[in-house]
Amino acid sequence: MADLLPDVAVVIVTYRSAGHIEPTLRALPTERLAAVVVVDNASVDGTADLVRGLDLPKVSVVANERNVGFGAGNNIGVSVAPPTRWVAFVNPDALVPATALEALVAHLDTHPAAAMVAPRLRQGTAPITSAGRLPSVAGLIRYQMPDPIRRVLPERRLPATYDRTGPVDVVEGACMVVDRAALDSVGGFDERYFLFFEESDLARRLRAVGRTVELVASVEVDHAVGATRKAEPLGSLPHYVTSAVRYLDRWHGPRAVATFRRGMRLAWWLRWRAGTLTAEDRRRLLDAL
Repeated sequence: MADLLPDVAVVIVTYRSAGHIEPTLRALPTERLAAVVVVDNASVDGTADLVRGLDLPKVSVVANERNVGFGAGNNIGVSVAPPTRWVAFVNPDALVPATALEALVAHLDTHPAAAMVAPRLRQGTAPITSAGRLPSVAGLIRYQMPDPIRRVLPERRLPATYDRTGPVDVVEGACMVVDRAALDSVGGFDERYFLFFEESDLARRLRAVGRTVELVASVEVDHAVGATRKAEPLGSLPHYVTSAVRYLDRWHGPRAVATFRRGMRLAWWLRWRAGTLTAEDRRRLLDAL
């Protein structure tokens, strides 16, 4: 079987990733790939210099002067990578060995309808969410609600134990391999999403042009969930809120946005009354909303 990895470029967007980018890069078969482009979003922890100092084959760094966000960072990486048939987008806290990347690319190669594929994710030995359904208003509000209400709202994520290979609505963005021609045909990532919902929006646009988004359940990748976001206030929840509003406005319209805003206000009021959300954090979230 021909080696497909020379026709793969890997893009990794980093932000304060000095603590975990080295294992991610060393797990990749860098010498067999067309390129690995690390796009650093103005980290203050020396991420860019650390990557340069590793001196790994075919690994280059783009050091942005400001944090442009995840989607824009990925687009920059694609723009400077050599033209390849496939592009793999990998989080700086995900470990993607050669065998996993080979299997994902082989799936794309043998399933011409597929435009985007992703593996099952695990954190250590525990399976974690890898794919889900298209975001809905109720599904987006759900996880901010107290438990009694949360239990009656629809879960948009498929169970972590879901192990069926084939089309899904959306995949998690920790590791995705995309057909480059399909990606170009829909204009790449929408840069209006600073963080969150970029992969859901891209998946929806790929599906709209008749392509599929697929989970390859036989492939597993280790992902240290949210390793970068943990340093952010409120775990980047304000970015989640603003991106959710953009997503709903684009795909569901202003009525859905208004319902989402009412639901989130109620959720934060209930959490504030229950003492699980401070008044200051509630104010910051309302400002983001």
